[in-house]
Amino acid sequence: MYPLREPLPADVVAHAAGPFGGYRRYPVFSAPWLLGRCAIFMPITGALGLLQAGLIGVGLNDSKLGWQVAAYSVPIWLAFGTAGPVMATVARHRFRPAKVPVTLAIGLGLVVSFMGQHLAEIYTRAVVLPRYMALFPGFGVSNGAYSSGLLIWAIRGWQFGLFCFLGGGVALMAFFREQHWWQISRHAQQLALANREKEEADLRLMVLQAQVEPHFLFNTLASVHSLIRQDPARAEATLEALADHLRVTLPKLRTDVGNAYSTLAEQLEICRSYLTVMKVRMGPRFSFIINVDAALEQHPFPPLLLISLVENAIKHGIERSTGSGQIMVNAAVDSLTATRQLVVSVVDTGAGLRATAAVGMGLNNIRDQLIARFGPRGSLTLQDRTAGGVIATVRVPYEAAA
Repeated sequence: MYPLREPLPADVVAHAAGPFGGYRRYPVFSAPWLLGRCAIFMPITGALGLLQAGLIGVGLNDSKLGWQVAAYSVPIWLAFGTAGPVMATVARHRFRPAKVPVTLAIGLGLVVSFMGQHLAEIYTRAVVLPRYMALFPGFGVSNGAYSSGLLIWAIRGWQFGLFCFLGGGVALMAFFREQHWWQISRHAQQLALANREKEEADLRLMVLQAQVEPHFLFNTLASVHSLIRQDPARAEATLEALADHLRVTLPKLRTDVGNAYSTLAEQLEICRSYLTVMKVRMGPRFSFIINVDAALEQHPFPPLLLISLVENAIKHGIERSTGSGQIMVNAAVDSLTATRQLVVSVVDTGAGLRATAAVGMGLNNIRDQLIARFGPRGSLTLQDRTAGGVIATVRVPYEAAA
């Protein structure tokens, strides 16, 4: 799932590292984790083995016996603390997914621990117990005052708890806790990345809008300047249409960038005011039709996207053609795909793809915005019309009205 030789992300460590810190910065049952754990647990378990041997040697006043006990008790105590984690580390490096193999490895480590304990008991009965019986005649495990089945089960339960702690049981719980927090961290990173990509797409679209608006304003004002003497009435109508357009668009341009929610009706209003200005400017050689069912107008639609397609159709289509031109904006629901989609088309009768630069930065920015918002469910396609012009089609997921 993630690199085993690199430290875990800080947010995962904060929740999953536990009280020891240090070596827990690395994934549980990784090689760096195992080295760090061994550096802590091997001295502890080795010291417990020496303590056990020292107590026996001092109690029986026999240093030689104490060293003999140390020779087997220290390795057995070391096996208690390392057998399960070592096997679990090997399993995690060799198997994907590793949850079942790692769990089985810890279980096998517990079996090894109980086998070591059984060997220690055999040696104690054979070597140590006779020495105690020589000092204390009649002493024996079987005739002790509390040698009951309950006591034996209590001792076994204590041993099992100790083996679980030393042998990797706690580490196994940390392993599953780490998996859980890694998934949460990964989801948060993906969400942050998606938000960042959306913000970048919105910023690029804002830059495109900043480039298009001055071009549109300068051309419109130049047209008004030339019409003042030739056709004052038309110049006045152009100014009125421009004022209406700015009244509609300027407040929206301030709020739409970075805003995740907008409706198709709001975007159509911007397009309608813009096309009205172009109609007054260009006169009878230009016309437009907006054919959208009222039921679809309240459907969510990305801001600034539709006006960019309309401006692109004017600039690269209508203005580059010599004859009259028309722009049509249509919307419909496509139910033929696996998931229903809202399909919005901007159709122009202009110069066509071959004669334009219609695959420039603006359309790439629109595609980036669709990917950031909808992933593979959003798309922009361009298609030449047989009779001339271009069809720009945007597809977004359809959301039925409540």
